[in-house]
Amino acid sequence: MEVLLVVIPLILLIGSILGLVSFSKIKNLEIRLHDIEGKLKQAGNQKAVVDVGERADYSHAEASSETASDSGWNKEPVNDDNADVTYPAHDVDATASAASGKPAIDWLALFQQYWMVLLGGVCLVFAGVFLVRYSIENGLLGPFARISLGLLFGAGLIVAGEKLRRSGRLEAGVHAAFVASGSLIIYSALLVGFHVYELFSAQTAFVCMALMSAFSMMLALKHGPLMAGMGLLGAYLVPILVSTGSNNIEAALLYSFIVTGASFWLQRYIYRSWLWWGTWFGAIGWFVLSLNIPDTAQGMRALYLAALAYAGVAFSFAGVKLKHIDVDAFPGRNVVEQVVGFFVALSVAMMVLLRVESLNELSYPAVALLPIVAALVARNNLPLLKLLTVITLSPIIIELFSMDVSFHDWKITIAPMPVDLQSAYITMLVFVTAAFSAIGIKELLNERHPGYWSSFILFMPLVSIVLAYLRVSGMQGGLAWAFPVFIIGGLYAYLLTIWCNRKNVVEVEAALAIASQSAIAIACFFAFSEVTLTLILAVQLIGLAYIDRKIHVAVLPIIMKVLLMLVIVRLT
Repeated sequence: MEVLLVVIPLILLIGSILGLVSFSKIKNLEIRLHDIEGKLKQAGNQKAVVDVGERADYSHAEASSETASDSGWNKEPVNDDNADVTYPAHDVDATASAASGKPAIDWLALFQQYWMVLLGGVCLVFAGVFLVRYSIENGLLGPFARISLGLLFGAGLIVAGEKLRRSGRLEAGVHAAFVASGSLIIYSALLVGFHVYELFSAQTAFVCMALMSAFSMMLALKHGPLMAGMGLLGAYLVPILVSTGSNNIEAALLYSFIVTGASFWLQRYIYRSWLWWGTWFGAIGWFVLSLNIPDTAQGMRALYLAALAYAGVAFSFAGVKLKHIDVDAFPGRNVVEQVVGFFVALSVAMMVLLRVESLNELSYPAVALLPIVAALVARNNLPLLKLLTVITLSPIIIELFSMDVSFHDWKITIAPMPVDLQSAYITMLVFVTAAFSAIGIKELLNERHPGYWSSFILFMPLVSIVLAYLRVSGMQGGLAWAFPVFIIGGLYAYLLTIWCNRKNVVEVEAALAIASQSAIAIACFFAFSEVTLTLILAVQLIGLAYIDRKIHVAVLPIIMKVLLMLVIVRLT
């Protein structure tokens, strides 16, 4: 039985090496065969060109038609004998996918081509594991020697894979199989040394495995996306596999952000869709794990989500300023869909955070960072990215459903939020309003999307005041809240008259008209109630008709109709 335990790993190791060598020889023969076929086809093309030239001496028209026909069927350039041969596409689907910029992946064909490579890599991993297991079961070596041999065996496979890559005699799949197997064996040896033998502390194991993960991701630049995926998976699992029990959420989230940012940078050079979404799965997964301890790291989770949003755009597409995304620079990637997709995921995560985390005075100011990042990204000329601001503001709006609302005797009563959170909530609203206003004013001065940014400049103060009125005061003290809104409405009306006299951008004019009337309606809602409010809204309707006759803003009739419907509903 002991002999079998020695022979089986040895057979697996030798078989895997022989399989990889035979596979490389077959691939070399296929390359030579393609080379010969290409040269024969090139010679046939040259002969056809010579025949066309001879016929051109007899009839120019006939030669022109024959040349056009020949160029229509044969797209390959005519090269000399020493030139490189360009091989045609093997099927129509591959050509169509290349034209559309979305490479089609035939997983069955890839498996048929590289099954021997995969089998060889699995055999190498099992060989290393069985080597350590046999030494443990038979007591041949001490713990330190066993782990050292495992590390040396893994390092040897990595070196061998790098040597094969530099030799240029084998395909990249073979190189990656050697290197990936070596990385897995080193991971296994480190885990056994920590969990089984306790040869080193948790901090040492964590640092070693984290460095190994970073090294694996760097190897991906030479050995392909397989190594990047292994390094990324190992990096995300390291804190779980080597847990110190400290429950340090801040350190774990910081570590996850560093790994995620490194993966985004790496994918500028080595991209696969599964690697992109796998990165986001790991980053969001660590956020979900941090919610198991909601009483710690308040504010850090919201900061983590905003940092992920920044890194996902800056490191992957736009650069540090987040201002310009060149879609043509990333062929084969649905850039806009990817950006919108992960912003939706981060917004959902923010909604979960506001419901699960034990909020404190640091939580709400940190929540303001995600909408600010979205506003910076929305400056791009890609139209669909304009939705990011609304998407990231939705968690703050949806949080209104968490209010304690009661309806009694035809009156709505809202319980205000805790006193210790009120200043933090107002700080969040001030941060968002100030950031959107600053970004919007700068974009307006640059004459970029005036209607879009003027809407945020004008309506964000009103939305913030309404949110504060509902969440902080619980709909109490309406006169104190109505006074500043009246001033804002008057200011908007004054700006509207100035803007109309200058005959500037129509979109800004419409935004000013809607914002001024909305401000007056909100102030009336704060200050008055029941019959008095209905009367004030009716008087405002008369004022709107007068303004429409003087200024003729296209959107004012629509506002009048909406206001009229509101008055009729209240009377009903």
